[in-house]
Amino acid sequence: MQKDTSEIIGEVLTKIITSLTVMIKYSTINKIKNNKIIRRKRYSQLVALMFGFLMLHLQKLKDQEVTEAMQFSVHMLNEHLSKSHSDFFEGIDFRPNDQGGYSKLNSDICKWYIDHFSNESIKPIRVTGTHLFLLLVGKNSISDQTYENLKKDGSLLAREADYNMVHALSEIFIKNENTL
Repeated sequence: MQKDTSEIIGEVLTKIITSLTVMIKYSTINKIKNNKIIRRKRYSQLVALMFGFLMLHLQKLKDQEVTEAMQFSVHMLNEHLSKSHSDFFEGIDFRPNDQGGYSKLNSDICKWYIDHFSNESIKPIRVTGTHLFLLLVGKNSISDQTYENLKKDGSLLAREADYNMVHALSEIFIKNENTL
């Protein structure tokens, strides 16, 4: 894998995990239903957001590199979640395979994402991830046309939203609890 790809993945995961930690600690998320189906749904939503955040970079890669980057991203996400948020996703086995490589969950969630890429309940989450990325690189500023295109595609962020992943995670996990 190219060095810049692994660095970008690392930066994205740091932002996602930090924001997830803040959201869990300070939001009402712990007061909503928390069963096995919801935890798996949260996990799937988080993966869709992450891939949306990485989307513009993934589109620049060759097919084999995309697969490798997706697998690596999920592997690293799972590693972080197993250390810091396993209770929020309780019951999901984040462990790598017996040789320390990609788990069955890793393969399953990447296949699920590819199969559901354009699904009406996944698309807004993915587009919100891309929206967050564009706000990050644009230092909280995007053009009106870009914003309109993102909203048309389903972004969950309002125009006045700044680069706030905690807000985006709350939108996804709390306000859109019934998606997927």
